[in-house]
Amino acid sequence: MKRPLTRPFDEQRSGSAAAVAQCGRSIPAQSISMAKAYIWAGAEKGGDRNDATMMEETPQEFDPFSLFVEETHAKREALPPRLDVRLHIHEEVSSKAVDDPGAGSLSQLYVDGKVTAQVDCSSNGNTPFMLRLTGPMASLASFQAKRHCSPLTDEEHLEGSRMHRIEIPNSENKACEILSYTLNVRTQDMPILVQTKSVLRMNSARISAQIRSNLSNTGDLSEFTITMAIPTTYDGETVKISRGSNGTWDATKRIITWRIGGLKHGESCLVTAEAGLSASMKDAMSEDPDVKMAEKHLRCPVLVRCTSEVDQISDMAVSVLEDIPAHLVENLTRSYRLLHRVP
Repeated sequence: MKRPLTRPFDEQRSGSAAAVAQCGRSIPAQSISMAKAYIWAGAEKGGDRNDATMMEETPQEFDPFSLFVEETHAKREALPPRLDVRLHIHEEVSSKAVDDPGAGSLSQLYVDGKVTAQVDCSSNGNTPFMLRLTGPMASLASFQAKRHCSPLTDEEHLEGSRMHRIEIPNSENKACEILSYTLNVRTQDMPILVQTKSVLRMNSARISAQIRSNLSNTGDLSEFTITMAIPTTYDGETVKISRGSNGTWDATKRIITWRIGGLKHGESCLVTAEAGLSASMKDAMSEDPDVKMAEKHLRCPVLVRCTSEVDQISDMAVSVLEDIPAHLVENLTRSYRLLHRVP
């Protein structure tokens, strides 16, 4: 008489299935049911074999864990690849305040920017993506495609944007420059506001410069320095720094430099100096005591340098779009270095 197999299947698991159970992982119920049916069928056909022999041969003939792994791999291959795109925009900026009382805080802006990218793709092959550039300044910029970058034709551009196709091989395991651009525009949206003033006091003058960090900035400014040029209308031997930390006077170059270090978001910095008038300026004042005209000759040009690791100066926005089906994850960072002149 054939004796049916009565021991539960879960108690007899061995090999890879048991290892999975010890790791806290589960096998699909469908795979377990198929394994049970296979063992019962074997018991009916080979009743002369004992249960132990039957259970020892079962893992060799059918491994439910292998079926589970194959099903998982098949599902993963059917999903679109995950593409992590890390973009960085860096801008080298030179600007000059427009010397026009009616221009307000208008500045002439020269931007030399670049876009770098680093990708990490879950698939073995290359997964291209589209780079989209938008904003008022994007329509005025001159672009140059670098490695792994191909500009689209005018017909392929989305409305109000510039499009480029990017395909970086998986073997490129570091960031690479994909695009550069240049800009020459006028703008009032500067990260700093600089105000200078020269006040005449008899035969001397007080010169001041105040710099404020714009409230629209994303973060603080670093490597912040102020350089003030002292014209020959002043007596260089009488120059004295009256306000501002880390200020030094270079008599040979006739410049005062304040190395501030950092300027926090929304805060301002005031530096001042005093100097006596030169002999020629005193003579000119005696002939024409017009104070307003004299103060124009006593103006001191100011140069401000600063950097930011979290912001950009142009209004150009960068984003990524699918070229082929993929799960895109975008990470964008920005930085700039600014040299701003006030005549």
